[in-house]
Amino acid sequence: MAGRDRVLRLLVLLALVISMTNAQLGTPCTRLDGETGNDLSVRISEATDEAIVANPLAYRALVGINGVLDTALAQFDVDVLLIQNDAIINPQEYFLLEDNFDGINVRLIKGLDRDGPTASENDDFVSVTFGLRCTDPNGVQTLYNLNIALNDANDNSPIFVNLPFIFSVEENSVGAIVGTVSAVDADEAGNPNSQVTYYLDSLRFTVNLQSGIISTIAALDFEDTSLYEIPIIARDTAILTRSATSTVTIRVTDVQDNVPLFTQASYVATVPENQPNELVAQVAATDADSVPQIVYTLVGDDSNLFTIQQDGRIFTTSNLDYETKTVYNFFATTQDGLGSFIQSASAAITVNVLDRNDNTPQISLADREITRQETTQIGTLLTTASATDGDPANTLNSRISFSIVSVNPASGRDLFLVDPNSGQIFLGRSFSSDDARATRYNVTVAATDFGTPALAGTAFLIVNVLRNEFSPTFGVQLFEATIAHTLAVDASVIEIPAQDADTTPPYNQLSYSITGDGNAPTYFKLNNPFSPLVVIARSLTQDDDLEYTIRVVATDGGGATATATAVITVLRNLNDPTFVNPIQERSLEENYPLNQIITTVEARDADVTVN
Repeated sequence: MAGRDRVLRLLVLLALVISMTNAQLGTPCTRLDGETGNDLSVRISEATDEAIVANPLAYRALVGINGVLDTALAQFDVDVLLIQNDAIINPQEYFLLEDNFDGINVRLIKGLDRDGPTASENDDFVSVTFGLRCTDPNGVQTLYNLNIALNDANDNSPIFVNLPFIFSVEENSVGAIVGTVSAVDADEAGNPNSQVTYYLDSLRFTVNLQSGIISTIAALDFEDTSLYEIPIIARDTAILTRSATSTVTIRVTDVQDNVPLFTQASYVATVPENQPNELVAQVAATDADSVPQIVYTLVGDDSNLFTIQQDGRIFTTSNLDYETKTVYNFFATTQDGLGSFIQSASAAITVNVLDRNDNTPQISLADREITRQETTQIGTLLTTASATDGDPANTLNSRISFSIVSVNPASGRDLFLVDPNSGQIFLGRSFSSDDARATRYNVTVAATDFGTPALAGTAFLIVNVLRNEFSPTFGVQLFEATIAHTLAVDASVIEIPAQDADTTPPYNQLSYSITGDGNAPTYFKLNNPFSPLVVIARSLTQDDDLEYTIRVVATDGGGATATATAVITVLRNLNDPTFVNPIQERSLEENYPLNQIITTVEARDADVTVN
């Protein structure tokens, strides 16, 4: 394994005692360990250097007891050579053959490393085999395989891999896995020299000895500590341990564990009714978390009529009706604050609705169409308007005043009056004052409140006027009659009838009255006010006028009149007759014939009539 730079130098000296008997003399490099075969095996520690590896062979015929040699037996010289063969290292670089008095020692002169001579893993090894060739002076050769196995020495410290160790974990998590640290040891696998364990010293974190998994053992608070840098130790389990140290950086990620708190406990706002998308108020909350994530929301029975933007602005979502509800109450809170018992986790919102003049007066008329005579008296109540207003009572928005907006035709504009408070509509001027003599008026009546801006409702009144289209007429303008002065009272004198072309009452209904010259009205009258018959009102014998002039006035139901004149001549016996020749004398013969005119008597009377 490449990278091994530290060697624990332990020497394991395996000596092969070479003993040779006289029977073995003449055979170069004879094994003295009593074993047969050409494989010689030696195990040493990889940390050993400059130590005798083995003295497995003898090149002299030696007889020795307890280390005491008989040098006289040293008869033969033997040439011994280490051959590299397929070994990955040159034996001459690491080993020296020594001529010992009792054999050949193979001395390690340079430490061996299982990691090989280079950093490459290609030359790593746990054992090496060299050829050991012995040649005697006669050229006889014996070839042995010298197998040198390396026992692992704890010469490698653990090395952390995947550096740097930077992990993140959410705050408030207990038992949460933070991350895993990992170290490797280049020593021989499967023994304590390469078995790595992990240690850290912290009250908030722990590490698994074998796996290197770091986890929390206490709740972390981002707002208290957001970054931890903790030393981590990787240690092998050898008797003489080796270790490595690194640093674990743990970032605590913020969790929305702090309830946003409102800066103001309550808000009172006033908004006009019937105004959607009206700004009500702007609330504000603060969040102790590092990255505030405030999500505002509204709660409460009245909150469905409002919405809140994420900048805290609250708007109306529909028309608020003052006449339905004047005050709305709800709460502004946050998603994190839902269900929280912290008082400042919500803010009370009170919305007072400002009444607007949003209800138009509803006007109605007791009569929508009426018919009146042209002769209707000024001041007559024609009808009454009434109105209601949906705005709150006893406010300017619901107070109502009545007015006449227009009259069609305009010639009738001044004919009608309305009481602004009671709504009573009167005839202000006589219908007959309208020169246009319209028979139908369209009157627009308004009920107007006192709000700002003022709202008005209108109603339409139709006034039909029955007009006196025609005046009475007499067939002739002068009537004459002659009567005797002896006519009795109530006796008929003359009838003076009139006609009227109107077809509807009262304008086709006539009444009569009588006037006259002098004392005519004393002696003549009408039979009754609706009769054109003139009768004697007083005995004519009480007067001596011979002629009377009377005037009969015919008046229709509309007040139109016509006048006719009647001359009444009275036959009176005012004078006695008188003879023209009161005395006449005639002489008659005797026996004058019968039936013969004797004389003519003439009498005269001053009366102008038959009397």
